[in-house]
Amino acid sequence: MDSPFDNRLRHPIEAAPAMALAAASVVLLAYPSTFSPLIPAMAKWIGAAGLPLALWRGWQALRVIRYRKQLTRLPTYRLRASNLPWSRKRLFLGRGFQWGQRHVQRLVEVRSPQGQALLEPGFLYRFARSLEVQAERWSWLGQL
Repeated sequence: MDSPFDNRLRHPIEAAPAMALAAASVVLLAYPSTFSPLIPAMAKWIGAAGLPLALWRGWQALRVIRYRKQLTRLPTYRLRASNLPWSRKRLFLGRGFQWGQRHVQRLVEVRSPQGQALLEPGFLYRFARSLEVQAERWSWLGQL
């Protein structure tokens, strides 16, 4: 995931192998004699070895899912007024970060046609905004 060319806008394809590995491992652990009647102990070892692999692939899938969900969210940034730097010559724009190749790559990916759908607001957001527009017309609401 931390390779120079990690594409996190793709579908989390790691979820399918994770679920398959987890299911196969659980079945091998629960019923070892069904799949290898000669060596049930080996089936248990294979099932036990498959669980960490399933967890690893599941973790990779969750990272992709979390990245896609948090594209439209900004991290919370709070600062007390007393902590604001004050100057007559400079303007405080907030905390910054070192812009690198990874950020350029992600910006290009999000601006691509495939990434535009991820930046569109969800159904609940659009519904709430439409209620705001309709509520402006309700005169009784302003009197509350």
